[in-house]
Amino acid sequence: MIVKDEERTLGRVLKLASEFCDELIVVDTGSTDRSIEIAKEAGAKVFHFDWIYDFAAARNYSFSKCASDWIIWLDADDVLSPRSIHEIKQLKAKLTEQHDGVAMTYRYVFSPQGDCLVSYLRERILRRGAGPHWVFPVHECIELKEMKFALRPDITIDHKPDDEKQKTKVGRNLKILEEAIKDEATDPRNLFNYAKELCGWRKFELASEYYDRYLDRYESETSRYDAMMGKVACLMALKRDNEGAALALEALMLDSSRADAFNQLGLFHFRKSDWKKAIPFFSAAVSLPVPLSNIMSSVEYTSLPNEHLSICHARLGDMKKAMEFALKSLENLPDKTAAIKNLHWMVDRL
Repeated sequence: MIVKDEERTLGRVLKLASEFCDELIVVDTGSTDRSIEIAKEAGAKVFHFDWIYDFAAARNYSFSKCASDWIIWLDADDVLSPRSIHEIKQLKAKLTEQHDGVAMTYRYVFSPQGDCLVSYLRERILRRGAGPHWVFPVHECIELKEMKFALRPDITIDHKPDDEKQKTKVGRNLKILEEAIKDEATDPRNLFNYAKELCGWRKFELASEYYDRYLDRYESETSRYDAMMGKVACLMALKRDNEGAALALEALMLDSSRADAFNQLGLFHFRKSDWKKAIPFFSAAVSLPVPLSNIMSSVEYTSLPNEHLSICHARLGDMKKAMEFALKSLENLPDKTAAIKNLHWMVDRL
């Protein structure tokens, strides 16, 4: 792992990792707290890497210090359940050169109630002999090439950051990407990541422009869809709903197996109080299986369409159906307050 000022969570993850790792490698990129001391106390080998605003470079350096045949990478704010640790131990005994790595479920965003809202499969265990290599200065990932991965979605690693530490990271990624895109020959993925960061800062006009620049150079149909939906979000935020709906429909024609385009089209009609036209889109979203291969928000397949289906049916006077969807929406709705209030209202109408 690579760390900088992670004293609040580092000991936790190293203790968990020591249950299945033969060596612990910690690369420090400039800590001024007790991170180095904590790592050494946990039995880790500690190395220093001069920070050059490039996460991939730091991770590649950390991999270069590994001596074992297989590498698992973790972040200082990751958490593994006892069940995941048990499964990794079992998996470790079965690893062969048939695969170059193992992808596991990374649960990245949680509601205040503890429900997972965003998760995706991510390469976690890599065979050192396959030469795994990190790319991109921010939102770094393994360059897959011809690598073969076994899929273990049942093994989960949770992102549980420290709130105080998160405050120190504000604006960091944006600054790194601003430097990366100055190069005209920059990798297209940096344009996509920059647009995504701009969205997070609510700079929707500029984000939309960079999504367009990425779409001129997109790498795959999957990434094209992601960029189109990123731009849809920008257009909707800018109140350019007709443009956003047209682009969402184009994305839907490209890939009808993902829920976010259906939901955006449902929301387009929902905002116009056209309940009958909104229902088929939300119904399509909630009927889809949750994909494993993409970064996705589980609420797009569950609580979001169910909640809006409930409101649509209520507005059309069908309280029984409205209650049915309202109850379904509660399963992993981030904030249940409004839904419960709506349920009381529906009961009163019945």
